[in-house]
Amino acid sequence: GGISSRPLTQGEREGILNVLRNAGRGGDVEVTSHFKMRGAQRGFSTPEALNVLKRGRIASGPEFCAEFCNWKFSVELEHDDGDLVIVAGVCAGDKGQIWSGNGLMITGFIR
Repeated sequence: GGISSRPLTQGEREGILNVLRNAGRGGDVEVTSHFKMRGAQRGFSTPEALNVLKRGRIASGPEFCAEFCNWKFSVELEHDDGDLVIVAGVCAGDKGQIWSGNGLMITGFIR
């Protein structure tokens, strides 16, 4: 995918964090079927993943993904078997402007 790593403005970074924390508190977050399948395979649940969004720290990103028009990042939090890492996204316009308060859970893994 075409990921351009233009730097985020402070406002954008805060916007992404707000969407993240909101999603973790039960706000708008889309949980893909791919995400649920990975969770079942890898031993974590959607509520655990939401907890990571709410309380975890951003481990990488946000990076803008031009293919899907979203900012993608991973968030991690300690879990029973190590760290649970959740890859999430925030919908954006084609120039990276955040136009949606919706989060998207893409995948996750325990490391």
